[in-house]
Amino acid sequence: MTVVTEVCKRVGDQKHGRLTPRRHYPRPTVLDLRVVRIDHPYAIMLVEAVQQVYVHRYGGADRTPVAAGEFAPPSGLFLVGYADGEPAVCGGWRLRAPEPDPALREGDVELKRMYVVPVCRGRGYARRLLVELERTAGQAGGRRMVLETGTRQPEAMALYRGAGYPEMDRFGVYRHTASSRCFAKPLTPRARPRPQPPDRPQTGIGRVRRWLSTRSATENRISIPTRSCIPRRW
Repeated sequence: MTVVTEVCKRVGDQKHGRLTPRRHYPRPTVLDLRVVRIDHPYAIMLVEAVQQVYVHRYGGADRTPVAAGEFAPPSGLFLVGYADGEPAVCGGWRLRAPEPDPALREGDVELKRMYVVPVCRGRGYARRLLVELERTAGQAGGRRMVLETGTRQPEAMALYRGAGYPEMDRFGVYRHTASSRCFAKPLTPRARPRPQPPDRPQTGIGRVRRWLSTRSATENRISIPTRSCIPRRW
């Protein structure tokens, strides 16, 4: 149907009272990200949901060893995002030692348990969560964010590639699995405080400004003689 045909159809429908009301899309909801423990009830519920995704797509849950203390500051973090007061997303990072995986480096942090509930997908929540996890990991001293996903999660791989994550060598318990895909991205280091310049010696104009600053506004007035006060030269 062409644009002209569509316009004529809407005009005719309106004339005969057959025009259906336009769809009103809901306004985007603000995502409220909160730091929680990974054993928080809502965190447990969302992690169990993402494990069920792994069972459905890969035939089993993620076997990567995970301890609750690894996702506690300062060596880790776990976030739960709330939309309209309900838990909608989760994700966290933990500091990884370079051994025994040769693909890992000193200062690597691993992204884990990224998940968005089905009714909240398509709103950009995953990207917002990822940006916040990258920011907090960089502020904590992390140099590179690494993660492991699989070929049966194309939406996850598209998210990471779109966020600037190129592929890296496989690591972890699935490094010998053909369907495993690992990605990495350098993190922005935390800003260091800029050193204050040493006090410079006061120059001539500096002394004058300092002297003027100690005087009142009345005292700083400078009287300029008018033309009539200047004696004429005969």
